[in-house]
Order: sequence, then C-alpha cells, then structure tokens
Amino acid sequence: MHDLINLLQVIGGFVGAFATALAVTHKSNKADYEAIIKELTAERDEFKKDYYKQKEKTEKLEEELRKRQ
Repeated sequence: MHDLINLLQVIGGFVGAFATALAVTHKSNKADYEAIIKELTAERDEFKKDYYKQKEKTEKLEEELRKRQ
C-alpha cells in the first residue's frame, strides 16, 4: 500500500512538473493583455463613477425621508 501511495505521489509530481513547464513555455501576446487591462480599467472607472453618483442620489433621498419623518 505504501508503494502505491509513493507511486501516485511521483506520478502527481510529474504531472505537476509537466503542467508547470507547459505554463512557462506558453507564449502569449502581452499587447493583447495590456489592451484588455486598459479596457477593464476604463470600465471599472465608469462603474465607479456611476456608483458614486447613485450613492449621492440615495443619500439625498434618505436625508429627505428622515426630514419628513
């Protein structure tokens, strides 16, 4: 049983090493990633701006409700 566990650990090690080697040698186009990051950053900034506008409106409405009560 001990030998089987050791064999499975060795096989797992080889699979892990192969996956790591594949990931390291995989070539990617950094320009594509940079464009995606810039696009997502701009989208995040728009959502952030919209969030703060909505938050301000909500706070004003909550303040009006407090005054009415």
